[in-house]
Amino acid sequence: GSSITLLVTRPRAIHAPGSNKPAIRGSSAHHSRAIGWGSYVPPTEITTEDINRRVEFPTKRNVGSWVENATGVRARRYAEPGGWPSDLAAEAAFKALEDAGLEPEDLDILIYYGIARDVEEPATATIVQAKIGAVNAYAFDMANACNGFVSALDVLDSLISSGRCHTGMIACGEIMSQYVDWSPETKLDLKRSLMAYTFGD
Repeated sequence: GSSITLLVTRPRAIHAPGSNKPAIRGSSAHHSRAIGWGSYVPPTEITTEDINRRVEFPTKRNVGSWVENATGVRARRYAEPGGWPSDLAAEAAFKALEDAGLEPEDLDILIYYGIARDVEEPATATIVQAKIGAVNAYAFDMANACNGFVSALDVLDSLISSGRCHTGMIACGEIMSQYVDWSPETKLDLKRSLMAYTFGD
């Protein structure tokens, strides 16, 4: 699924002990905090039984049951055919904005950190930006595989701390189902689809 985190700065004066003058220190006088979040999962549920029926592999039956026994995952959600990662991210973004009590125009920066992207160019962040109407935001993609959330959060916190922005959003919308091969011919083909058999969008 997709998840969004919002952060906002609140200027804070840091003073030296016994002095009214700001102290000189390595870190910034700005700090950040999460003020809202949102999530969205597609409505279509794919169960273990669905995968057992769909996957056709000559030497391994009931692939869905094998995945459930190995991981404990019994069901996952798949996006509708023709859906894009930015669609999921935008749905979650609207919920995050509502949770924070903000408007899209309040965003200064939007970072998309997902593995799945709509296209190579333009950045998926700019597509999410257009879909939610964040007309004032500086938008860009960044990727660090499974650590993308933590890395994006760190970058946004750094931008806030430096005073480059006041309010920012990190956004993600993963669609793993686009990589599903329901009729794998080799063990390598089966291995490549195991992530999509296990996780959802």
